[in-house]
Amino acid sequence: MADMAVDLDEATRQAFEELGRAYCTYESGSGWSTRVHGQLAAGRAVPPAAVATLRRSALMSYGGSGLDAAVGQLTGPALNIGEQWADEAMADGRWDPLLAHAATATAARPSAKWEKTARALIEDTGAGPDALREAVVGWFARVDRPRTLVLEDTWCAGHLDPHNANALRGLAWLLPLLPPHPGIPRALGKLVETCLRKVPGLGPRNPKVANAGVLALSRTEGEAALAELARLSARVTFKGTLKVIDTALEARATALGLGRDEIEELAVPSYGLTEAGRAETGRRRYAEGPAPGA
Repeated sequence: MADMAVDLDEATRQAFEELGRAYCTYESGSGWSTRVHGQLAAGRAVPPAAVATLRRSALMSYGGSGLDAAVGQLTGPALNIGEQWADEAMADGRWDPLLAHAATATAARPSAKWEKTARALIEDTGAGPDALREAVVGWFARVDRPRTLVLEDTWCAGHLDPHNANALRGLAWLLPLLPPHPGIPRALGKLVETCLRKVPGLGPRNPKVANAGVLALSRTEGEAALAELARLSARVTFKGTLKVIDTALEARATALGLGRDEIEELAVPSYGLTEAGRAETGRRRYAEGPAPGA
């Protein structure tokens, strides 16, 4: 009997190892649910790479694979390993509750209940809004990096992991809840463009995350966010997201009593010009023509 148990453990270990090398599994959910239950009942954790595959498979099948029961038994990690931004976000563990909540962002926009929980978690981190903003902005800057865990399914190389994509959507929703900062609109604009970058033969990487970035910009106070929306309206060509941008701009224009053309002027870089023929550079001002004594 002992030998049979050892063989069973080894078979389960190999099954999880093989699972972790795949982007998704087509095996029945009941089989994986049994393996997960047995692994956890024996006091052993399911390998993170296998957790990632199970989550991706369940999300991609929209509940039709029966994998929800297997995934429902898993309590971590907060994100799926294998993407540089996600690996970095989970590195020290202090953001894990917030990341786990961000990954529940599966709707087109946050509910009042979702935002209430997010605000409470922001307070509970104890790190302060500046530290959180810097962390999220840094993660967004790494979304376009190559995968850190290469999978056997090469077709998925340009895709965002769907579980992590939900988390990115939630993190975008978090930023307008923080105090205004010029780095927030820039980070959201970069996220939008990164997620609309085309994967050859497959289309944009993840329009849903791009749309979440636009929604977050529309909820971010200040001229910088408005200017970023106007800039994106001139650069984005993906019709679905462009429609979201146009709707956001029209709403902001109406709220501010401005014409659409006035808002679009905000997208034109000023290059430091503060008035006609005058520019600011550091502490010194340069008027038209050579400086005195030049």
